[in-house]
Amino acid sequence: MAKRTTKSSILGKLSSAKKAYHAHRSDSTEFDTSGNLPAGIDDGVAKLVDCKFSTYEKGDNKGEPFFYAAGIVVAPKTHEGIPIQGKRTSITEPFCSTPGKSRETVDAHFGWILNELRKLGVPVEEIEFEDLEDVIATLKEDNIHFRFRTWAGEPNPPKYPKAWINHVWDGACEYEDDEDDLEDVTDETVDEEPEDEEPEEAEEVEEEAPVVSSDDLGEQGDAGDEDAQQTLTDNAEALGLDANDYATWTEVSIAIEDASGGEPEPEDNEPEEPEKGTVVKYKPMGKRKAIECEVTAVFTGKQTVNLKNLDDGKFYKGVSWKDIAEAE
Repeated sequence: MAKRTTKSSILGKLSSAKKAYHAHRSDSTEFDTSGNLPAGIDDGVAKLVDCKFSTYEKGDNKGEPFFYAAGIVVAPKTHEGIPIQGKRTSITEPFCSTPGKSRETVDAHFGWILNELRKLGVPVEEIEFEDLEDVIATLKEDNIHFRFRTWAGEPNPPKYPKAWINHVWDGACEYEDDEDDLEDVTDETVDEEPEDEEPEEAEEVEEEAPVVSSDDLGEQGDAGDEDAQQTLTDNAEALGLDANDYATWTEVSIAIEDASGGEPEPEDNEPEEPEKGTVVKYKPMGKRKAIECEVTAVFTGKQTVNLKNLDDGKFYKGVSWKDIAEAE
């Protein structure tokens, strides 16, 4: 810092300047952490860096809890010429009553939160309620990567004169960090209390599509599509099934196919159905050798399983029976 030589001739003329300076000189630095990613990012990949429950410190919901999760972008490096690698994507959900919102009750908010955790590969059905907070606090240490996209809602002046950028997390994925590419990449944002009055999430306008399969509905339901979730709920009920009995909407779609007679195409030397809780060998994409994993869920209709890496606790979802082998 340069050595002071003279008094400011400009600030000295403002009688209130000195008082304001001393009032704000120790304020914490504020960064823009919600709108720093542009809209239109599709199939981006981020690494989870934060996942927690916290408490609002201001606003209408002061003192109430909320859920917050964030990741830093690892791919792509740029979007339409704008550098985005190292920037933060985040999701927030109140955990209190919010009359007038699309999700008004604690029950509805908790359902949304648990669905997001399942999308990240967290075996919610195996976790006791008392342990949930501790479990999610350690997720940032598990090297979890996930896909995400962004889209812009409509401006809602005067409070939101600019379009709000919506972040949609599309679930955990396998991704091998390129050490050369990520050598200088750090989380460029800082923790900041989210707005407790975020704008009501607008519907994303899409072209009308043909009738989709149950598989597609499951993926859409897990991505938060309430229409897909309602369709699956109705289809399940028609077959005597209860959608609430399943951990994910993909599992609901598989149950519907099984109940309606859907079967996989016959193959020569069909693999034997594994049992939940057994240890198997699996070689993830990009890995040099197979690793030992525990089978945490078995889906007979699709002949797939969910696996948990016994070394680092990482989860692999939708692995074909053909890609696993019995551990020695």
